[in-house]
Amino acid sequence: MSEMKHTPGPWVIGLETTDDTAQIIGHDGGHIAYIERDPVAANANLIAAAPDLLLALKAFKYWADTYTSTRDALRCEEATALAEAAIAKAEGR
Repeated sequence: MSEMKHTPGPWVIGLETTDDTAQIIGHDGGHIAYIERDPVAANANLIAAAPDLLLALKAFKYWADTYTSTRDALRCEEATALAEAAIAKAEGR
């Protein structure tokens, strides 16, 4: 996998989020993004989930590139779990 060039995750929605604005905070407490565009909550959830979605997609790509037998089923289960968690975060669940 290639070297990460963005702020490492996890990213979370800041505590100062309101109905009109949201902040995305990085793992170190720094601001990643400030959102003012509707729908604020949905956009904030998707942006906060970006590192998780990238990780899940890379896990699936790795699995697909290296899958050779049913012994690899555990790797598939791990990738599926990462993907499900990232999708839930992106959808605000």
